[in-house]
Amino acid sequence: MDQVTNWSRRFDDPIVMPGGSTIRTIGEAAEYATGLPRIGNTEPWQRAAKVLHEAADNRGQA
Repeated sequence: MDQVTNWSRRFDDPIVMPGGSTIRTIGEAAEYATGLPRIGNTEPWQRAAKVLHEAADNRGQA
């Protein structure tokens, strides 16, 4: 059976961002991250994308 990516999976604890917005799902976190400026080293961005994708695939949880 193929793994289905679940970008709507909710965090146990929502993340309250500076300015008052709240990130509740992995998809919202990915959307926020992709909207940030990419200046300099891309390695942290690649690592963040991998972690978000693993979490969406439920591989980030034990």
